Parts: sequence; C-alpha cells; structure tokens
Amino acid sequence: MKVGIFGGTFNPIHNGHLRVANDVMFYMKLDEVWFMCASQPPHKKDVISDYHRFNMLKIALKNFPNFFPCDIEIKNKFHYTIETLTYLNKTYGGKYNFYFLLGFDAFLEINTWKNWKKLFSLANFVIFNRYGVQDKTRIILKDYLSLDVKEKPNGVYLYKDKEIKNITVKSLNISGSEIRDLIRRGLNITSCVGGEVASYIESNNLYK
Repeated sequence: MKVGIFGGTFNPIHNGHLRVANDVMFYMKLDEVWFMCASQPPHKKDVISDYHRFNMLKIALKNFPNFFPCDIEIKNKFHYTIETLTYLNKTYGGKYNFYFLLGFDAFLEINTWKNWKKLFSLANFVIFNRYGVQDKTRIILKDYLSLDVKEKPNGVYLYKDKEIKNITVKSLNISGSEIRDLIRRGLNITSCVGGEVASYIESNNLYK
C-alpha cells in the first residue's frame, strides 16, 4: 500500500492543505494520505495546543475516505522528521510504502534538518511545486545537496532504493498565518477552512 505522509502544524488545517494532498494522491496514485500533526514546537509561540489542532484535523478530514489524521508525533513527542520516519519504518515498514510530501520551499532547507541525508533512505519523497515554478530538483539534489542519485525517466530520481519525484500542484493562495490574521480582524474564514472548522475555532475562541 502506498501511503503519503503530509506533516505540518496545521495551525489551522485549511483548504490549501486538502487541495495539495488531493493533487499528490491523484498524481502519485497513493492509497492513503496521513496528515501528521506536529507536536507542540518549542520554538514557535503562535501555535495553539496540539489538542485543538488535532481536533480540527479530524473534523476537516472526516468526509475524505482516503485522508487520515495521525497523532504519532503528538503521542511520542517527536520534534524531528527523522524520529517520525524511523518510527514509521520500524512499526509499519513491512506493510506500507511511505511517500513523504514536502513543499519546494521546505525542500530547499532540508539540509538544516536533523540527520537530513538519512531521511531520503527512509521514505520516498514527493516534492510539490506551484504551477509556473521551474523544476530545479536535479540541480538541488546533485549540486546543492550533493546526493548520489540516479536519474530515471519522467523526472524520477533514485537514492538507494527510494524515489524522489517533483510534481506540480494547483496551489490555493492561502496560509495559516493569513487565516489567523483574518480571525484577529473578526473576518469570516469559512471559505478558507470550511464551516465546521470555522465553527470550532469560533466556539473555542481560538487565535484571538
């Protein structure tokens, strides 16, 4: 089974996240996408509790049969992707083939992540780009990161036994910080997060 791992603080989950996950799942023919809700990041002060973020994740995904909220990082207090991917391989490695979903901007900074090079041997990577952004995956992998990758047809790169693939998604120009700003200004966010998540935010007086 091919499972996408889509990590984030989801502060809050919004329609942009859902659109990206849907595009990647369709393009890569994934069976499921697990939305990996991050535990409380120690260096960020504007992230609400993982309790509320995970609740919103469950609400937002309940009508998507192939999308699943995942609290592995919360329960285990993981703060690094290397911890998460190691755990997933140890626990589910014989059952699932994992694809780690990563935005292009984050990909550019991956060499600042803990044990970053090992990550590419623990999961396949799907780097997603917005339309109109040039695919520079080859240059980054070979010249910037100096990874010993083999180039295959259709823009696929092989590192050891794992694949790295860049795809283009239909981006919705929306971000968590913009949504939080709309809330503080008292504006309606239903079109950004959906009615039920918006109601949850309002009833719990979040981001005020």
